[in-house]
Amino acid sequence: MNSKKLAQPGFSSRGAIDLQLIGEVAIALLLIVFVVLPWPVGMKAEAIFRQRIADLHERAQTSGYDVEIKSYDRGWFGADTVTTVDYHGHSVALVSRIMHGPFVLSGENASMRPVAAVISTNIELPPELKSALSNVSTASSEPAADIRAIIKFSGIIDVHAHVAPFTLHIGPGLPAVNSSGAMMDLLVSNNYLRGAGTLDEVKIETDGGTANFGKTEFETDSARDESGLWLGTTEIKNPEISSAQTINVPNRGSFPLNFDLHDVQITTRAWREGATIQSDHKLSIARAQGFAGIALAINASVGFANLDPDVLVGWSNDVRETMATVNNRDQQMHMMADRALALLVALSKNDPRVTANINVTGDFNASGNIDITLKSAMASDSSLAQAPATQENWTRIALNYLTGSGDVKLPATLTPFLADPMTKANLVDEGFFAVQGDSVVSSANYADGHLSVRGRQIF
Repeated sequence: MNSKKLAQPGFSSRGAIDLQLIGEVAIALLLIVFVVLPWPVGMKAEAIFRQRIADLHERAQTSGYDVEIKSYDRGWFGADTVTTVDYHGHSVALVSRIMHGPFVLSGENASMRPVAAVISTNIELPPELKSALSNVSTASSEPAADIRAIIKFSGIIDVHAHVAPFTLHIGPGLPAVNSSGAMMDLLVSNNYLRGAGTLDEVKIETDGGTANFGKTEFETDSARDESGLWLGTTEIKNPEISSAQTINVPNRGSFPLNFDLHDVQITTRAWREGATIQSDHKLSIARAQGFAGIALAINASVGFANLDPDVLVGWSNDVRETMATVNNRDQQMHMMADRALALLVALSKNDPRVTANINVTGDFNASGNIDITLKSAMASDSSLAQAPATQENWTRIALNYLTGSGDVKLPATLTPFLADPMTKANLVDEGFFAVQGDSVVSSANYADGHLSVRGRQIF
């Protein structure tokens, strides 16, 4: 029995490839990708862009500056937007051209990988800053700042920023800042922020001399906690910071400020342990030289433990509201000080703890440690819940709810009181300090309103 073979799509009845059909399908797909899709993809890009700016706006409020979209004009294939960054009355405008995906085939940000959009941004400075800025670029064709970004369908924005060398003259008698430029790469999403960058050499010139900062490098990696707090690690490194200048202090005269700091590193971390937040902040200087000809290595840290995240978020919102509604800086600080006692009462339920230490080695050795805990019993003191931040209430807290300990070790050669026989008799011979080799040491404990030094109760 004869059977007729059915033609398959893309093939003629004889089995040959139907080029016309394939061409028509290809053209249809191209029209969909490059003509139809840019509109819905542009809507997606706008939603992501607005959400990221809203995140920045939320985080910025507690720092005294603000980020806001002033305009967003979306067309079929692209959009134009103006975003402003305001800081104490000074506004910088970020003027951006956004090209919609899924593919962008033109411009410097052309991408053959599927993306929601690519962004090119120019910075418009306020007149007062623009007049102070000169020598913006060593090459006239190079922009003062070049910011490019890719909005991915996942909601992540991949940002690359480059700032050209510049000189900033603030005004007569004020420092002049000479920068060799900067570079930064960021990955930003709703729940995490990762980035790295460099600030090339910076020189600050004053009437009294100069200060130089070597190439600064930074890395950051943080994620939004379930409480809304951003937790993670930030690291800043600088190979050398130096100063060769004279500082004039009114009614005090002139003082030299000459030093060299080598391999400076600052690290800050914040993380969750169970229901509370922990953080530590470290400073290390491999070599500090210039103070009276002394060379030292310095390591210092401050840590916070057992902090209630909900209380911190509430405090952050309180600060944000104050910054937004009160314009006077002094009044803002006064209001925050008044609310500091209420913050401590709320934090105290988890026995929050603060530790600090410093260790110095080199031409002399010194160290110090302190450990302070706020007792949870304070949270049950109803009289403090709405109490004003008066000296009397601060004294009550210190007497009833603080415990702490500390120790110190200093080089005997740098301890002036040892040279005075009477002072030495009062402090060393009475046991408040002890001489150990070429060092002087002491320790203290405070609890239940009582202070003891090296085991001897003072009050």
